[in-house]
Amino acid sequence: MARRLIVTLMVVGYFGVWLSAEILWAHRAEQEERVIIPKPGTDKKPIRRERETWVPPPAPKEEPKEKRIPYSTGKEKYACEVLIRFTSGLSIPRGPHKREAGPYELGISKWGETEGMITGPSSIKVDRFENIYVLDLVNRRILKYSSRGKFLKMIKLSERHGAGDFDIDTEGNIYTLGFPHGFKKEQRKHLCELAGISTHDVSIFFVEKYDSVGKSAGISYFPFLHKWAVENSFWPQKILVDDKGYLHISEKVFKFTALELLELYKTYEGIFSPTSGEFYSIKKDIQEIQILKGKEKLESIGSINLTRQLEGVEFIKEDANENIYLCCKFEKTKEIWKINRDGEVVVSICNLPYSDACKFVATVSENDDIYLLIYWLGSVYKENHTVELIKWYKEEG
Repeated sequence: MARRLIVTLMVVGYFGVWLSAEILWAHRAEQEERVIIPKPGTDKKPIRRERETWVPPPAPKEEPKEKRIPYSTGKEKYACEVLIRFTSGLSIPRGPHKREAGPYELGISKWGETEGMITGPSSIKVDRFENIYVLDLVNRRILKYSSRGKFLKMIKLSERHGAGDFDIDTEGNIYTLGFPHGFKKEQRKHLCELAGISTHDVSIFFVEKYDSVGKSAGISYFPFLHKWAVENSFWPQKILVDDKGYLHISEKVFKFTALELLELYKTYEGIFSPTSGEFYSIKKDIQEIQILKGKEKLESIGSINLTRQLEGVEFIKEDANENIYLCCKFEKTKEIWKINRDGEVVVSICNLPYSDACKFVATVSENDDIYLLIYWLGSVYKENHTVELIKWYKEEG
């Protein structure tokens, strides 16, 4: 009985292998040789067709995209000049292809599902000698240039700390702000114990100090609870250093104590300006922008009526004449406004790029010059990735 069962299973297995081979042959013949196999039980014979030449589908038609040309309007006349034209270049820290990006190369990185978004230089500053500093976020370094665009120095940042913003004090020291990488569980627990908070749902930001030569002079870590950040509308993105040595981080004021821990000093609802020693707050609605200013209590100094829908507004800086500079976001464009102490817009830099594939960062010098670092993906204008440092200056007369 067992022998008969084994023989039966062998016959069924052989038949199954043969049938699978026939099916595979028929499928391959139809796909590769273009042979149409008739259904079983019919008298039709296999039909051989000629192989058709594969023609790729036509590329989708793209609408022509023109490069935007910014311009200025208002009572004061501003002109512009391109100080530096950068190219994209990546530093490779190790391996057989190790290299350091050149002094006129900045890291441009594409990301997103379709790689249609861009990451590049995240901040620029100008010191009191009109030297220009650029934070090369992708390559983790700060590049220093003269007022005419001549390369002066490179400051290499730590690979473990991703700095997103920085500022310079009156002595030429640099303070970088960002989030550290590679913290071990024991280190994170120790920092939370020093701060007196739990280790659950915590983020950590850092401030690292570099001296005027470019060497690291210490680093401080600050763990904070996400719940506290939501309640206080706090997220560490921007840093500013005043003349007294206080750090102003995303509308909060910290005291730099011993380069071991940051201590919360005061909390204001505004953005500090070291020029006047006062705080600014910008409130917007559908019809107007209201500007508030003060030291202990913020009061309105003026309002600006809007004729277009405003998507967002960002405070850039206050100059020595108490003019303030705002970056206003409208649909598909950005503008930089210079506003005098009476709340009047005296200059608008218009038609600036605003998209995922084209971005810019801005700052203002003590001489009221506006510096823009614009960068975009090469696919936008059919060129290589391009970065331009543009200076807008007030025309005499």
